[in-house]
Amino acid sequence: MEISIYNVLKNMVSEQGRQNVFLRYFEEIRITKDMLHLLVEDENKFVIWEHTFSKHTVQGPFEPFFTWIRKWYEENWTTDMDSFLQQCNIYPKQRALFISYLATGHFYSDDIVLLVEKEYEMERFFDSLIHILQFITSKDKYLFVFSHLHLAQKSTLVFLEQLISLKCPNIYILGSYNIIHTVSSYYFDVWREFTDYIEKEQMEIASYKREIEQLKRDFHKKQERLDERSEKI
Repeated sequence: MEISIYNVLKNMVSEQGRQNVFLRYFEEIRITKDMLHLLVEDENKFVIWEHTFSKHTVQGPFEPFFTWIRKWYEENWTTDMDSFLQQCNIYPKQRALFISYLATGHFYSDDIVLLVEKEYEMERFFDSLIHILQFITSKDKYLFVFSHLHLAQKSTLVFLEQLISLKCPNIYILGSYNIIHTVSSYYFDVWREFTDYIEKEQMEIASYKREIEQLKRDFHKKQERLDERSEKI
């Protein structure tokens, strides 16, 4: 029996269904922010952050999380960086790294990480990144939307799986990926682990292009009604 994507997403944004949903598909589909707004009666209920991965652009580490964080910081934080990092409980040895990114959009650090400390430092880095996202989403609900997730970098997939496992109360995740796409060999094991995890946790559903097209049609109908009301005013 086919599962209605519309119903799954409607329940998701109304907080009656799954917190995290991943759509697997065979055809090229993309769920846009406008289409998601169709499902949310009060468009202020969620802050929607969306990202489409592409094979034609160079991706940074953990894309798009740091891009999102820096944009939020520039638009919302009015005091100094140190206070922001303290509020987010950033691991002290890595604060210089986060300061450099918030200030320049690039990571710079004079600290030397010994090989024996690499695994520990990476765990603390993940913790710091999660603390920032938890701080940002502490007052509002956020919907993270990832299109073409099969093109994401290894670091993004590893971090995303950890973020999902924490079930942060105000973070909802919607992803979509092409089931027949062949990922790069250097992170095939990571991709397999990620897809196995979301399948095991029952976050994954098959999607059909006709349902996405129906969402688009519904959105255009809603937009036409709004335009008609505006003309009558």
